[in-house]
Amino acid sequence: MVVASRRKLAQSQKYCYNCLALTHSVYECKSKVSCDKCGKRHHSLLHFTSQKPTPPDTRSYWQPNTSLSTIPIQSTSITQQQPSISSGKDVSSDSSTLQSFLVNQKRNILLATALVKITAHNQTFLLRALIDPGSEATYILQSVVNRFKLFTRSTNASICGIGEVQSEFSTSMCPLTLESRINPDVHIPIAAVVLKKLTGNLPSQTVDASNLVELKRLRLADPNFDKPASIDMLIGADIYPLILCEGIKRE
Repeated sequence: MVVASRRKLAQSQKYCYNCLALTHSVYECKSKVSCDKCGKRHHSLLHFTSQKPTPPDTRSYWQPNTSLSTIPIQSTSITQQQPSISSGKDVSSDSSTLQSFLVNQKRNILLATALVKITAHNQTFLLRALIDPGSEATYILQSVVNRFKLFTRSTNASICGIGEVQSEFSTSMCPLTLESRINPDVHIPIAAVVLKKLTGNLPSQTVDASNLVELKRLRLADPNFDKPASIDMLIGADIYPLILCEGIKRE
């Protein structure tokens, strides 16, 4: 996504222009870090430049000659109450509706995945994420929350499938910071809805990547994209515009 779209998103969602936090405005930001390109009080991801940065390698490739498989995917509609940020007690406020739309496919398709660095409560760890711009929310597995003993806040999230049939319900949300394994200047605060299950292993079967010669020159977001593995979190459209760089290769 272009810088103008990132700026528009940051303004509409009330992110701090300097550190991308949701708890304050740029005028109240106490961070001493500013744009590393011009030194002004905005995040480096919101800096206008004529040069095209290297895009993240989270592309999907379709192998039409391989055997067919089914990727189980659901549509979701989420109604959640936003929790209080200030204290240990959770206080609900306005509710919002989030939706995501994915379609079942009977093709061998590689969905965009990435190894992402997560920081929470003075601990840093790597998670494998599915990047889904069709989802309005970001999710994380309950097993991951339990494994790292992450702090959660109360919320009410009803996840519905196609036809508005309720398939899941979540009562907790986990505040995290998403960081880049490649760019140390990327720090994005997120609030992930906690679910017991996201999807099956991706890809659904091992993919022969030997003919994808162009990938050998790139530093991939998911080096093992061609091997089936579990998904720890799903990055939705609330975060997608902030991690996507200009200059996507389409061939």
